[in-house]
Amino acid sequence: MRLRHLVPLLLLCLSVVPATAEETRLDSSAIAALMQATALDDVFSQFGAGIAAQARLNEISSDRVFMAHWRTTAKTVLDAETLTRRLSAAMAGRIDLGEEAELNRFFVSQLGRRISTLERDMARLAPLEQDDAIALGHGLDSVAASARLALFDRLMALNSLEISRAMVCQSVRAMLLGLALTHQRPPIELPWGDIDAQVAAMQPSLVSELGAAQRALMAYAYRSLSDAELETYVAFLERPAARHFYAEAAFAVNQIVSTVMREFGETLAARMASVSI
Repeated sequence: MRLRHLVPLLLLCLSVVPATAEETRLDSSAIAALMQATALDDVFSQFGAGIAAQARLNEISSDRVFMAHWRTTAKTVLDAETLTRRLSAAMAGRIDLGEEAELNRFFVSQLGRRISTLERDMARLAPLEQDDAIALGHGLDSVAASARLALFDRLMALNSLEISRAMVCQSVRAMLLGLALTHQRPPIELPWGDIDAQVAAMQPSLVSELGAAQRALMAYAYRSLSDAELETYVAFLERPAARHFYAEAAFAVNQIVSTVMREFGETLAARMASVSI
């Protein structure tokens, strides 16, 4: 099985002195600015494209009408801009100005801007480009010195990687949904209980495979950083403010992709029911 939508990307921007307790937390417009500064606004950039291509790549069906329904549903329901707006709304009120100021001190720096660019470039890789990056990253990881390997270990321990795990699990749900629906005729049933049970059973192997892919992507994404620069970044990400942002982003992304995958299934089923496949 091919895994997509990986890569750690994260955090921050601007601040103003608060006047009241409510004003100490960022609203959705401030969160949107923060997401843009940190490349988090690209976290969904390839999610819909990956799902759209999944039916063909995993040979879910050879039926052209089903495949057309699948692609159209992925394009409309998994629209990246719509999902990004959901994310900024979900995170509104979750990050305070004190945390933002601490995060901003890093991301306005030269190193912070470089890292944002690296992570945005990775987030925009198409699925097949991610495959190439993973292959190259495995090679870089295999020859890395022990000090750099230790930095990768610390990055892997960060809960921000839950973003990738959530999105990959939903990609697997989509694949299983496709397999369940491809031979159905109206009335269409969505067997979410069976699908979620299968995903749960696959979790150990998924986590292992995803962990290896994530590590390779990190080796590839940060290959231009020196050990000292990567150490600075990792130490920053381990601070409480960054950890909180990671946790909030991971929780919000997980909720969004879980919900939108059900919407994808319901929309796909409705399209299938409207036309005899």
